[in-house]
Amino acid sequence: MMMAAYPELIRTEHLDEAHGPRITLPAESTEPVYTAVSFDRITESGVAGDARAASPEKGERMLSGCASALADIIVRDPWAKKSSHLVSLR
Repeated sequence: MMMAAYPELIRTEHLDEAHGPRITLPAESTEPVYTAVSFDRITESGVAGDARAASPEKGERMLSGCASALADIIVRDPWAKKSSHLVSLR
């Protein structure tokens, strides 16, 4: 996604070395509370996953997918208060 959004920040000369440990997402955890972990505890190189196969086109598709998923959530408005749950204080 960085290749698509901020290509000027990509150090292409280091792409051959751009692989590190896999990071599992909090949703994959069975723990009741997710605790953030400092990124430097996960990887000394600053790389997680395998960026060697990355491309700006893949980044664009990922950004588009994230934007669509977020738009779907906003349209469903899960934060809206439902009138059936409101209690009248009259």
